Amino acid sequence: MLSRRQMIGHGLVAAPFFSADLPCAAAEKTCGLAYGTYGLPGMPLPTAIDLIATTGFNALEITVFPETTGDPSLHIDTKKKIAEIRDRIADSGLRVSALMAHLKPEEEDRKHHEQLEKLRRLVELASALAPAEPPFLQTILGG
Repeated sequence: MLSRRQMIGHGLVAAPFFSADLPCAAAEKTCGLAYGTYGLPGMPLPTAIDLIATTGFNALEITVFPETTGDPSLHIDTKKKIAEIRDRIADSGLRVSALMAHLKPEEEDRKHHEQLEKLRRLVELASALAPAEPPFLQTILGG
């Protein structure tokens, strides 16, 4: 069985051999191949964008957990930085397919409202990074 690290490594090696125009269910559309920055911990977001683009992917999913490649409080916390990242993504030919967040349901009102505020900021970030076609915002449940 492959470890996650081995799977990512094999995926990066195999990516250039996949067509950029994989057929989707809709006849007129094609699916791209996206890569998430979750697999690139500690890599600066601009470097990750360049790597994902040059490796042959069509899109990227930016992990926006605290202390990750796309942590908004560290890397994309000002309008200027957001514009720089948006321009870099556009220049790379990639699109942002999703932002991956770590929001979990909370019973306590205060924590629930904190999560709602995080969600609001992430929706704004998604719209700022790709105003013409905002990406999905996916969340994970758990620890």
